[in-house]
Amino acid sequence: MTGRMPLARACSLVALAQGLLFGSSAGATGMQGHIYMAECGAEQLAAGPLRTAVFDEELPWLTNGAFFPDSGYTADDHDQGEIPHWEGYVDAYVAWLRAHFDEPLSAPEAREHVAFLFGIAAHGITDSTFDSLLWPASAERDPGNVESLDTAMDVFLVHDLARHLVPDIVLHEDVLSQLFSDVGHPISEDAIVDAMAVARVGIAAVTNFLAAHPEERLAEHPWAHTAYLDPRTPGGYAFGARVVRRYYEELEKRLAGSADVAGLVIGTYPDATTPLAALDRNDAHARLVIFFGHGVDRASFSAASVVVRDELGNSVPGAVNGFRGDEWLNVVTFDPEGDWAADASYELVVKKTLVTQGGHSPSADIVVPFTAPCAGCEPRLGKAGVPPSSCPLTDTRHPFPADEPTGVGGGDAEPGAAQDEPSGCTLGTAARHEGALAAMLVGAIALSMRRDRDARRARGRSAS
Repeated sequence: MTGRMPLARACSLVALAQGLLFGSSAGATGMQGHIYMAECGAEQLAAGPLRTAVFDEELPWLTNGAFFPDSGYTADDHDQGEIPHWEGYVDAYVAWLRAHFDEPLSAPEAREHVAFLFGIAAHGITDSTFDSLLWPASAERDPGNVESLDTAMDVFLVHDLARHLVPDIVLHEDVLSQLFSDVGHPISEDAIVDAMAVARVGIAAVTNFLAAHPEERLAEHPWAHTAYLDPRTPGGYAFGARVVRRYYEELEKRLAGSADVAGLVIGTYPDATTPLAALDRNDAHARLVIFFGHGVDRASFSAASVVVRDELGNSVPGAVNGFRGDEWLNVVTFDPEGDWAADASYELVVKKTLVTQGGHSPSADIVVPFTAPCAGCEPRLGKAGVPPSSCPLTDTRHPFPADEPTGVGGGDAEPGAAQDEPSGCTLGTAARHEGALAAMLVGAIALSMRRDRDARRARGRSAS
């Protein structure tokens, strides 16, 4: 095998990367956002072996796990991307780790897997925190087409935090391929390697080119830009990271084989930090959302599984629905039939009759109290009184090089298109720069990773 990639193949890979940037499915945050929330959640873990492993020692593995699910959408098989988003794949990884390591935080290779697993899990749950709350709110409040919000969010994040992160790829593709087989959908190691290489091109395009010129996206999504880093914003990045932290803590228990599911609910909207932000039932922020740290058996779930009570103990009428999940549910929504009463107290109750993938149920109902704001007192998200960030290390961990004083990008990207000869693929200016690098970038990454895989296999054969 040579390191040179045919131009037609490079163009097709760049086109796939562009699809990740410009043609992603509606209602999903971008890959930089997923990475940020995975890292921010890890930063908020209590000091100890888990935080040391996933945030201090094995952060590159957490980072790669956090964009691994979306990388699969660049493949011919759409389910290569879809399957890792859900609890079936996450639980298969938990089972694999438990089968291969007595103490998954004890050995360096085990910690790599734990960090990668946590990145995968963080990706899936933050798709749901974003899609259930921030995305529909932007659709209501912003003048631009919400279909472009995912790319805009990554542009904002890189630009606003001067965040230069184009991760080197690390993964155990043999294990990831095995997990696909374990859940009944075989995917080859080569397909996984290629998809991760293409996803990295997409991350590089945002980081090095698109984020340098955020003006158009700022005009399209001014509310989302103002609100997404505010810890009070439902579905914002701070909110997502808090849910991720709790997910990590539940995953640690699952890795230990614990039957304790008292922490089944890893987050709700509203919560103590993110109060109810709207009284009007037609507002996206009037919806209540519950996030689970275990897959829930759909057979155990019904409209009676979630109840909302007012301060007199009366049930509040509304629609209870499973929002996300594969055969295992992990997000539930409650949409009220009427407006919330101003300045009133409520209880959100999750019934103990729910059963997890592991066959366990909470020993008692889970009750989350919340208060509706007074009329006209809804928080002005992104405006006055924004709390400080919970993740100062994550906010500053990936600075742009000193020779790029503007903090984002390295050149002016102008509109227009050009023809790459002789392949005939048409790319915009920024993508054309990326296309010029694609053959080297994608080809070198894929070749290097395959050589690493072959070397690991050779070491394994010599050791057996």
